[in-house]
Amino acid sequence: MRHVTGAWFRWVGSAALVVACTGALAAVGIAWRHDRARVWEAPRFRTQQFVRLAGGDVPDGTRELWLVAVNPRCPHCSQHLAHTLVARRAQSGVRVGILLVDTPKPPAAELFSSVGVDGLWWDERETWRRRWGHRIYGETMVFDAGGHYLRTLPPGFDRVR
Repeated sequence: MRHVTGAWFRWVGSAALVVACTGALAAVGIAWRHDRARVWEAPRFRTQQFVRLAGGDVPDGTRELWLVAVNPRCPHCSQHLAHTLVARRAQSGVRVGILLVDTPKPPAAELFSSVGVDGLWWDERETWRRRWGHRIYGETMVFDAGGHYLRTLPPGFDRVR
C-alpha cells in the first residue's frame, strides 16, 4: 500500500508542477499583451526634462542626436556605446549623448568624461521606460535637431539607415 501512496504523491506533485508552470506562462503572456496594447507617448527629446550631468544643449549644425540608453550597472552598455561612437564617425552633423536610465541616483559624471560624447543626461523621472515604453539597454534613439523622434537603432546595429 505504501508503494501506491508514493506513486500517487509523485503524480500529484508532477501535475501541480505542470499547473504552476502553465499559470506562470499565462501570467507572462497576459502581462506582455497588456504592455504591447498600451499606447505610449511619442518620444521627444527636450533637455529640460532630464537632469544634465555633462555637455550642453544640442549645438547648432547638428543634424541628428543619437541618444544611447545606458544603465551604469549593465556590463554590455559600454560596448554598445562604443559601437555607436564608431558608427557616428561615418556621419556628418551627428552628436551622441548618453541617457542614464533605470538608476535611482546618477553616477558621477567623471565616469563618462573620457568616453567622448556630446552630452550626458540622467532620466530621473524614468521617462524612457514609463512614458516612452522603451526597455532595451544600449539602444540608440535618434532625434532631429529639434528633438523630434526619428527612429531607434538596436544595440550593435550594423547600418545607420
